[in-house]
Amino acid sequence: MPRLVIPLFIAFLLLAIPVSAVYYVRSPSFLYEVQYSVLSNGSEALIPLSVLQYGITCSMDSCWAEVYGDQEYILLFNGSQLYLLNFTPALKTSLPSYIPKNITDIYFNNGIAYVNSSWYITITYYVDMGKFEISKSFNDVYRLDTKNFCAERVNVSLSRFGKTAFKKEINGWEIEIPRKFWPLWTSKQNKTKNPPLEADFRVAVNASVASNWSSVPVLIVNSTSFPVYFLLRNGSLTRNVTLLYLNTTPVWIYCGYYNENTTELPGYWFPNDVKIIKVTLCKKATNTPNKTMSQTTVRGNTTASIEKIATTTSTTTKEKSICGPGLVVLTTLLPLLLRRHRN
Repeated sequence: MPRLVIPLFIAFLLLAIPVSAVYYVRSPSFLYEVQYSVLSNGSEALIPLSVLQYGITCSMDSCWAEVYGDQEYILLFNGSQLYLLNFTPALKTSLPSYIPKNITDIYFNNGIAYVNSSWYITITYYVDMGKFEISKSFNDVYRLDTKNFCAERVNVSLSRFGKTAFKKEINGWEIEIPRKFWPLWTSKQNKTKNPPLEADFRVAVNASVASNWSSVPVLIVNSTSFPVYFLLRNGSLTRNVTLLYLNTTPVWIYCGYYNENTTELPGYWFPNDVKIIKVTLCKKATNTPNKTMSQTTVRGNTTASIEKIATTTSTTTKEKSICGPGLVVLTTLLPLLLRRHRN
């Protein structure tokens, strides 16, 4: 009997390993900065979003805070659903055949326009060329099809279009950036007459450290999570559209340049209802919609992702745990063990 019980126990342990493929951003920093804009054409909005982490750099006689990590994303909101757009598949497909497909960094804040019923996005991205070569940069303009989630590289410069006059509403709902997120450089007069459609603010969990290393005011958070969002108003009705959550559960560390124990923000995640979409290269000369789209829903405080959305200059962690082999072992061993037991 013991000969049967021990292998069965091992097999059930293998089966107990959870089936999951977890992707989440873990970028510890004592000071976070978040920037986003809501660019609406009246029926949908593109939202470029930057998440920056600060560190301390020191010379022989002084120290200062500067950006150590910078991740950029672009989201699409159609009035009811929020999408996180992954441009990596489209960018890889458009690369020349002799260029490696190892895209390391993607940036979206170099220009977005809406012209003749089409979105145009300037995308800067970098490719790792291998051990003995420096990274190669590309700066291209893509026309985005938001119905089929595909993009087409176009040979235009956004400067020829001039500045796009984006709308201040989405399907009749007025866009409002919460006052605490307003850019610090915006004057009081401008805030009153023309509330901004962009945000730029800093967040920390340690007031003394933040005051020592930030030249501008910082939001001090004492909760375990901090939502980043914008508002939609229609008369007396108000809706929150949450873009991401900062993990503000303090992590204690010791830093020599502080000469004290201090606290950091561990990272961030996207809300449950965000859908991650792979943007593919648009098919030419076809009358049928592009069906190569795939999507994944972000779950809880982790992000289930098909591919990395944006590689970071700080630490980005990808963790996987798959129980497929355990199930195979169990289904293989059971008949043999039971037969042996009968004999």
